[in-house]
Amino acid sequence: MRDCRRRSGQSPYTIFFNFLLTATASIIIIVLYCLSLLLRTNQYYDDDSHGNVRIRSIIENVLRDREIPKEITTVPKVDLFVVPEALKGAVFVGHLVTDLDSVGGDLFVVPEALKGAVFVGHLVTDLDSVGGAIGAAALYGGTAALASEVNSETAFALEEWGMKKPPTIEEVLKENSDVKICLVDYQQTTQMNPIINRANVVGVIDHHALQSKTIVTDRPILIDVRPWGSMSTVIAHTFLTHQRRPSVKVAGMMLCAILSDTLHSLGHDDHHAGGAEALRLTGPDGQTKRYDDEHGIVRKRTNIENVVLDREAAAHEIADALPKEISTVPRVDLFLPEALKDAVFVGHLVTDLDSVGGAIGAAALYGGRAALASEVNSETAFALEEWGMEKPPTIEEVLKENPDAKICLVDHQQTSQMNPNINPDNVVGVIDHHALQSKTIVTDRPIYIDIRPWGSMSTIIAHTFLTHQRRPPMKVAGMMLCAILSDTLNLQGPTTTEWDRLIVAVLSEIAQVDDIQFLATQQFKAKSKELAGLSAHGLVNGDQKSFSFKTEKFEGDVGFAVVETTDDAVIIDRLGDLLPEIVACKKEKELSALFLAVVNIVSLKGTLLLCGPTELSLAKMAFSECTVANESSTLMDLGKRVSRKKDYIPAITRAIKSGWSKPMNRGQSTVDIASLGKLEVDPLDPHQRVVRKGSILAPDSEKLFKVVG
Repeated sequence: MRDCRRRSGQSPYTIFFNFLLTATASIIIIVLYCLSLLLRTNQYYDDDSHGNVRIRSIIENVLRDREIPKEITTVPKVDLFVVPEALKGAVFVGHLVTDLDSVGGDLFVVPEALKGAVFVGHLVTDLDSVGGAIGAAALYGGTAALASEVNSETAFALEEWGMKKPPTIEEVLKENSDVKICLVDYQQTTQMNPIINRANVVGVIDHHALQSKTIVTDRPILIDVRPWGSMSTVIAHTFLTHQRRPSVKVAGMMLCAILSDTLHSLGHDDHHAGGAEALRLTGPDGQTKRYDDEHGIVRKRTNIENVVLDREAAAHEIADALPKEISTVPRVDLFLPEALKDAVFVGHLVTDLDSVGGAIGAAALYGGRAALASEVNSETAFALEEWGMEKPPTIEEVLKENPDAKICLVDHQQTSQMNPNINPDNVVGVIDHHALQSKTIVTDRPIYIDIRPWGSMSTIIAHTFLTHQRRPPMKVAGMMLCAILSDTLNLQGPTTTEWDRLIVAVLSEIAQVDDIQFLATQQFKAKSKELAGLSAHGLVNGDQKSFSFKTEKFEGDVGFAVVETTDDAVIIDRLGDLLPEIVACKKEKELSALFLAVVNIVSLKGTLLLCGPTELSLAKMAFSECTVANESSTLMDLGKRVSRKKDYIPAITRAIKSGWSKPMNRGQSTVDIASLGKLEVDPLDPHQRVVRKGSILAPDSEKLFKVVG
């Protein structure tokens, strides 16, 4: 047949594409043809071939359905599409002995971490590194660079498309030795130009297998690895799915790069996102909410309410643009990797809500099945019940039915966190948001990898739904919403990004959540049933509200946090951890006073934690019948007072309106905020708890908080 086609006069390109049509790399065919259409050339296709006529018809439909902008500068008002802002302004560099493949609504602000980065390919640079680097630079607004001088194939492509040869990485680093780096077309340190400081690496775009020398990072970075024939295919595909039109020269470079590498290897309701009824505002500044009509008390908007309301218009625009029918899909699907179809999506051991919610979301998006690595915690059980979702089966149950099932790891990539029943050889994908560590899974073949330095893995899945114009079912949207709230500590944790904030607003719209703060509070109450998963920061910030006051003797904001539990002694025993965190939170939020009440929901008993003289003074006036419960005056027994709304805030309000004023002695609240350390997430902690490190108020230093008054 092959000889017959040659004798019939068909070109080698026709033979090449007929071969690819029968192979698994159909995505490459679509990308190549799209690039040729963008180049306004038909020289690579023979329409006399039935197969090529079919390819042309398919891709013309794709281009028409996706409405790729005719103007390069055309962008949607709200742009979900361009890959992370982290890559904006980056320099893209191929590996040494450069070949042609080496050079080659934004819903969110560009991540500061990737602005001004340099994109670098591997040693012995090939055409895919160069063509892909050029494409990535055009897509993300960066600069391409070379790891070494170009080879003859790359030189041909540069001349063919009238492209100026990029500078070498040495030249770039000579100008700025601390520039941030994004690796393209590789991720192994053995292939990295030795002049590159790995501490400056902020991203990876690749299509190769993870090996033993995969770069290790001490923080999450953006990673996009897909098991395709060329890294330039990844970049070109991103142009198309993000509705961006590359310039003719850039499209030509990526086309040549792909040929080089593949020839070598062959409806809106009346609710508002998170807001309508619950967020009616009454204060003169527009920043307060009715809290207790009986006593005329209003409270300040919480952080999460502000986040959702500020993004309500964008969230509605995005959600409204999605197909109304969940089953609606394009006739030709450029978007979802075949490798993940029918896969089992499973999270890490000591399973949390992001692992389960993300697995459920990924299974709905990619057409697979969610599974549990271990039993669910109380917070996850709450979310499953809240959204009417059936608990997924355990991975043991799934593998008993099908021992060879394809596995996609979600919310982790370290073998130490992987269920031991999983065979690493069956892992076909990783979707995660954590740093690469020493125990990162090693594969003998390329797998699909999507790692982004965002606050939650479920944010990645939800973002993929939106960029691929898919509408998640309401229940699935609700699960992902709860997962993001959990991992980002209600959008207040140190890992929270603008992506997380906007996706929360969008999912609130899709899941028809009218009161985002109520959902967050109920979820935190469920989470606090299992205290092992909560750090001091999580306890102090989980369910906290602030209230503004202005009298002749006092003007300021008072914060009041509540933890409900069945075992209050366990939390009170952590007083040495909690008091420093209350002071730090008070300083960071510029509050005049901050209380934490621990409520035993079984015995209906309340205990108030007092971090300084201001809190002690106000508590004594507000709860005059209550007694201080310890020698250091940092605990007050509130008796049967257990409700913030009915018992605590009305009493605080009466005390302030009755003439309370702040005492002269400020206690530990006078410490400099810069000395209170930074919030960090321990990547090795199975609970992923946020902890404060480097504070002058060390944990277990309760004696520092002895209050006189």
